[in-house]
Amino acid sequence: MKIAFAELSAKSMPDDSVIILPIGEDKKLSTLGSQLDKQANGTLSNALSSGKFAGKAGQCVTIIMPKKGKISRVIIAGYGTAKSLSEYGLEKLGGSVIPHVEATRATSATFVLEGIKGLSVPAAKAAAHVAQGARLRSWRFDRYFTKTKPEDKPVLKTFTVAVSGSKQASSTYMPLERIADGVLLTREVVSEPANIIYPETLAHKCLELKKLGVEVQVLD
Repeated sequence: MKIAFAELSAKSMPDDSVIILPIGEDKKLSTLGSQLDKQANGTLSNALSSGKFAGKAGQCVTIIMPKKGKISRVIIAGYGTAKSLSEYGLEKLGGSVIPHVEATRATSATFVLEGIKGLSVPAAKAAAHVAQGARLRSWRFDRYFTKTKPEDKPVLKTFTVAVSGSKQASSTYMPLERIADGVLLTREVVSEPANIIYPETLAHKCLELKKLGVEVQVLD
């Protein structure tokens, strides 16, 4: 899955079919969220006031938008309180929305990071960690799943985080991306069956890291 960052503008709506809005326990919509609510004739406000969504971390609600524009779904993602949004908390937030985005069968989605009052992490850095969590959560090991139905295969190709200061968010994400590469490589290696990854093949796999500047010594 590709990670991208886009500059957030109050004058223009993100150009995507699925929009993700982080909402806390106060259930207050951001500026862009209020605009979307107006377009949807109060659908978002009704969902927030229904009582089923409490804005707690991990809670997500998918709302179908009126057929007036490109946006077909809005996913409201609960984060609890701003105090709980540490770097790790932001990664959990980003990861929590992926199953819901995949359920829409959309190939792209945009997470709008705005309106979180009391957030201690700078916006650009917060966006980078949201993206990190989304990428780590999107990983799946299905190489040997020969009977997976087409409708069960993930189709999400691009996850964009819209934030004020997108260039800084992109540069902040670069080292996190390298960490994610290492995490996903490790997941892949440990998920392989024993007839694929055994001492000799593991050594060959490690030797591939030399091209990244890692010193590797294989002991016979």
